[in-house]
Amino acid sequence: MTTAFSPGIDPLTGLPDSYTDHSISREQSDKTKKTTQFHQLFVEELQDMLWADEHLLKLLRELEKAAENSSLKTMLNKHLTQTVIHVQRLREMFEKLKQQPKLEKCQGMAGLIAEAELLVEHTDRNPLVRDAAIIMAMQKINQYEMASYETMVTFAEQWGHFSIKELLLATLKEKWQTDTELANIAVIVMAP
Repeated sequence: MTTAFSPGIDPLTGLPDSYTDHSISREQSDKTKKTTQFHQLFVEELQDMLWADEHLLKLLRELEKAAENSSLKTMLNKHLTQTVIHVQRLREMFEKLKQQPKLEKCQGMAGLIAEAELLVEHTDRNPLVRDAAIIMAMQKINQYEMASYETMVTFAEQWGHFSIKELLLATLKEKWQTDTELANIAVIVMAP
């Protein structure tokens, strides 16, 4: 049996439109969609960050072997140790969200890693230039990661994920320290 649509009658409830406020239900539906989409964006960015840090581990080992300057080698080793902790923190965030990470290649980090590997390969004849290239590559990678962490701290706070925010902040502080150390080592490496 088909029912003809009657103007002024809500087809779902059969009540006159004046009895139902569609603007509220549409508004709630739009809000639910936005919340779901923001949550999905949040989780996807955490997945990118996890992929990035897991692949950074391999690069850091390679860069530490390639570095000549002892301060740079020490800093890369320290960053490697911190990155292991960063991966653990990211996995803890997924546990707090009751989510399993689905890792897909983070295109931004993949490009930065490939560039770092090329820089080291192209400067293998001159240790001073290679160290400068390693510093440059690591600062680019660190700045990329800091941008992600800074944004995610804001998202976590806005969405009430305060324990995740604290984990993100802990990592962000270490990234700031790494950035400062890289800049200081660059001055030493480039000194005449």
